[in-house]
Order: sequence, then structure tokens, then C-alpha cells
Amino acid sequence: MTHTSPSSTEPSLDPLLKSPPALSFRRAGESDLTELVRLRDDAARWQIERGIDQWKPGELGPEHFGARLRAGEVWIATAGRVPGPGSCGGTTSRPGASSRRWRAMSTG
Repeated sequence: MTHTSPSSTEPSLDPLLKSPPALSFRRAGESDLTELVRLRDDAARWQIERGIDQWKPGELGPEHFGARLRAGEVWIATAGRVPGPGSCGGTTSRPGASSRRWRAMSTG
């Protein structure tokens, strides 16, 4: 299932990018745990570099993300066509979110 990003009048961060890449959404699995922890830690380091005292690297590990994904609460968005480590463009974890909405996204 693929959703295409909406057009934007804002300039692209990549001057060679002619159109926004397609975004694909899928439910996270056990094999994504390392990537989920890496993304969270990268975001925490990004905040710290900007003086934001909120998340800490290492604060949430595989146990946390494993419990969340087994509850069906973690989804991964990838941009473009190259899956694999480092290709994840973002995640979302919505405890108690409507599973009907997410099921609709995963089936198109």
C-alpha cells in the first residue's frame, strides 16, 4: 500500500528532487526493533543538540518498542522505493488509536 505525499509550495530540501517521494506505511514487526530504537535515539540526540530537554538516548529500548508493536501500535513510513535499514522515514505509535483507521491505511 502506498500513499503519495501531497504537493507543497515549500521548496524541497533536496534541490534535485523533482516531486515528493511516495510514502509507504506498514505495521512494524519484530525485525524493525533495531531501527525503531535507532530512530528514537537519533531524534533524542537531535533535540539535545538544539537545547531541547525532552527525550534521552537509550531511554526507550527494544523492550518498549516490542511491547508497543505487539499491541499493534507502531507503524513505519518509508519514502521512496529502497526498503531496508536506514530507509525508514518515520514511525508513529498511537496507544489506544483506532485500529480501524490504521487497517484502512494498510489496505489502501
